Amino acid sequence: MRASGHAGIFGTPQDEIGGTDVTKARLTLKGAWIDAVYDGSVLTLGAVGSPLHHLVKTPTSIPARHRQTEERGRLRRLAVSALREAGADDAIDDADVVWSYRAG
Repeated sequence: MRASGHAGIFGTPQDEIGGTDVTKARLTLKGAWIDAVYDGSVLTLGAVGSPLHHLVKTPTSIPARHRQTEERGRLRRLAVSALREAGADDAIDDADVVWSYRAG
């Protein structure tokens, strides 16, 4: 797994959208990736590719919920680290997290 502060398809790691500074990073995973975007209050993690569908799909069993929670936490920590490298402020630790998914 590789975390990068480059923006990929997004432009630069730090852009201004609607007067708000936005920091972006991409976590490259095997066969998929996660686009991380932080706007100063909300951390949006967009899972792209079928291997990551389980991150947003509601689990049906308690063990699956635990695995999803652990995996989301691990990926959130990686995203926060990559976004800090790209210039995000320390308030990212308290940001609300929004997960989304789209097919690659």
